[in-house]
Amino acid sequence: TAGRSNPMPLLESRSYRRFSVQAPCLIHPSRTRRERKSSPIEVETRNISRGGLCFETSADWVVGTEFVCVIQFPNVAGFQEPIKLRCRGEIVRVAQAEKGRVEVGATIEQFSFLHPGEKCGES
Repeated sequence: TAGRSNPMPLLESRSYRRFSVQAPCLIHPSRTRRERKSSPIEVETRNISRGGLCFETSADWVVGTEFVCVIQFPNVAGFQEPIKLRCRGEIVRVAQAEKGRVEVGATIEQFSFLHPGEKCGES
């Protein structure tokens, strides 16, 4: 609408609008029966849409890896607690970034809001 400023800049046009959002994100990669439980990985999102997210990390990722993550939005107007979004998705793109890091693109297949104090889990 005219006269309103958008607090989050839009990025390129895709199936869903992407918003430039830097938010803490804790990712739990999936595992097969042969693999041992892996530790969650802390990243910060670069952008988010209804259909996916992008983040930079120094950890190795493989396209096709499924994951569960929790994205925390710390300063949302009208809420005393941070808003936490639990997502299930899959890694679809891994590209070299600066300083030995990689940029990871992932789909979001499902998402739900966590209640205060609720844990992410891996199921």
